[in-house]
Amino acid sequence: MPMRRARRLVSVAVVASLAVIGLSACRSTPSVAAYIGAGQIADTRAQAVYAEVHKAILDAGKPAPGELGPAEVTRADVVGVLVGAELLPEMAKEQGVSLPADAQIDKYASALRLPPNTEFTRLYVQESLYANQLMQKATGGPAPTEADLREVFNGFVEASGGDIGVTFDQFKGTLNDNGKKAVQAAVSLREEIRGAATKAQVRINPRYGEASVPVLMTPLQSGVFARLMNAPLVSAADAAPVSAAS
Repeated sequence: MPMRRARRLVSVAVVASLAVIGLSACRSTPSVAAYIGAGQIADTRAQAVYAEVHKAILDAGKPAPGELGPAEVTRADVVGVLVGAELLPEMAKEQGVSLPADAQIDKYASALRLPPNTEFTRLYVQESLYANQLMQKATGGPAPTEADLREVFNGFVEASGGDIGVTFDQFKGTLNDNGKKAVQAAVSLREEIRGAATKAQVRINPRYGEASVPVLMTPLQSGVFARLMNAPLVSAADAAPVSAAS
């Protein structure tokens, strides 16, 4: 009798598991890079955008001595840009924000160390401009945490190609009121983007890693822009149901 009951419980568990798999299978396919609400971004499109920008970076060749080379672009960056291209314009529309009419893609591309005339660069520049406009309207955000300030500091270090001459503690001590307000506004916008991604039921194929969109960027003395804070599109608690492709 106990053995028969145990088998029945196992059968129920298996049926329940199959039911869950059946429900998620309709939104789980290797041919999809990401879902945004009822829409989706095809894996083939993400791969094509990545291939184009990757080829352009390789074609640019090695930088001259003392110069920074092109920025690294990962597949996660590509999916983040493609998803952000759907989310940020909608957020801007809701807040009455529009892009500058004279946005110079090539100029920004150079400052971002990205190859011009690629779809990735065009979308990345537009996304960065949207984020800048939206951040100016972001108010009432939480005070930056130690982790937020560390992310900003690491962004400066990475964009500078190494040591920036101050420690993290020294950096915190020299951050003026305007700098603190900028970081606080970025934190506020980051949470708004996370909320928009949750509302749109964004799901990312795990093969692309942790996709995000740029929130806070600033020019350095060299003229290069530093990416200081990002907005993750999917939190660790919201595991993407999209199947990983081989």
